[in-house]
Parts: sequence; structure tokens; C-alpha cells
Amino acid sequence: MATSKMDDLMKNGLCWAAMLLHKGVTGVDEKLVLARMKALAETPGVSRMIKKPNNGYGSNPPLTFAGSMRFDAYGPEFGLDKAITTRTGHNTWKDGRIIVNPGREGDGSVDLQVCLLSETMTALESDHEFISYVS
Repeated sequence: MATSKMDDLMKNGLCWAAMLLHKGVTGVDEKLVLARMKALAETPGVSRMIKKPNNGYGSNPPLTFAGSMRFDAYGPEFGLDKAITTRTGHNTWKDGRIIVNPGREGDGSVDLQVCLLSETMTALESDHEFISYVS
């Protein structure tokens, strides 16, 4: 896991963000996994999402990235030809969630599944700077 304030991300750029993600991934070792499993065993419970505007984060919902660049979702074929797309389950749909997986075309392409509330999407569509980058 890696967290950052938006100001820090904007100031330091994508290389810095990639470094944070790298530290988060390489920081996972057997000791950490066993400690987390022990904590779960000691305090079992079920969490559930409570629907609040922007998931309770006010006007700045967090962006959450998930997925795995190691998982080849398009490789396995079950006699129906290569999959057209991949989708995640309902439990991953929340405002600001971005699922990143290897793309169907290969060669470094990526598939993005971006989950946004309608008001978040409306705000993005109204942001001229954002639109200039994605157009």
C-alpha cells in the first residue's frame, strides 16, 4: 500500500509515485504477512462499505489502484477464442477505484477499469485541464 497527498503527488510527479508503489510492494515479506494474518485471527470480523457521498472523504475521495501486472487474464483460452475484456466483481466498485491489468493487445498495453460516482465523473468532465490531457 502506498498513500500520498494530492499536493505531494502533483509536486513530485509520477516517478516519485512509482517509487512509493515499489517500496510498498517490496516491503511485503513473510514477517509482514504472518503478522497481518495473526492480527486477523485475533480480531475476526466482517467489514462492509457504508454508502456515503465520496465514501466519507468529503470533496476529495481517494484514488485506489488495484490489479496485477503479473496476471495474464487473456492467456487462458477455453475453446471460445481470446477473451474480449475482463471485469471485476461488484465488491470492487467504489468511487475512485482504478483496476489496472495487462491489456488484451499485449506489448505493454494496460486495461483500466475506472469506477466513479456520477458526480465525480461530472466534475472530471467539467475540469478543462483534465479534459486537455485525455482528449
